[in-house]
Amino acid sequence: GELKGFVLTRIRKDSIYEKSGFQNDDIVEEINGVPLTDTAQAIRLLQSLRNENELEVRINRGGSTQKFTLNIH
Repeated sequence: GELKGFVLTRIRKDSIYEKSGFQNDDIVEEINGVPLTDTAQAIRLLQSLRNENELEVRINRGGSTQKFTLNIH
């Protein structure tokens, strides 16, 4: 089937990911409006975002869609 995102696992307590609001088993479906449907495309997208100060991330948590805005310092 088609890739629908990436599952987050092994998020540690007090990590930057947990402090950003992510939880284990969240599925990252979209970053800055770009659906994550292909591994190579996702890698290219992440590389292109290295210098961004803000990211909008859409996740699926237990069947519910949520959006996070992450400020990167």
